[in-house]
Amino acid sequence: MNWSYGSAFEEVELTSLPSRLGRQQKRKKHHLAQTSNLVQSDPDILGGMAVFAGTRVPIRALLDYLEAGDSLADFLEDFPSISREHAVAVLELAKQMLVAHAHSAG
Repeated sequence: MNWSYGSAFEEVELTSLPSRLGRQQKRKKHHLAQTSNLVQSDPDILGGMAVFAGTRVPIRALLDYLEAGDSLADFLEDFPSISREHAVAVLELAKQMLVAHAHSAG
């Protein structure tokens, strides 16, 4: 699964560009490693739908529960293969991705 981020044009001093790009690449590598530990997408599992890593539980199921007003506890009760820590980490990752995307689009 490929994640891409758009970015607005910025004025950057050319002398700071190499170090800035190095930091951005390190963050992206860390982010991708973190994503693969939490979320998987495989064409052989639910047609490539994003699932909690190591399971067949779609990430979308958690979002649907929360959107419907159900609690995280309700979700965890219905999907016992997902730990609370895993669910919270996926939500935190989603938050980080949304915030990063909002900042790069601004």
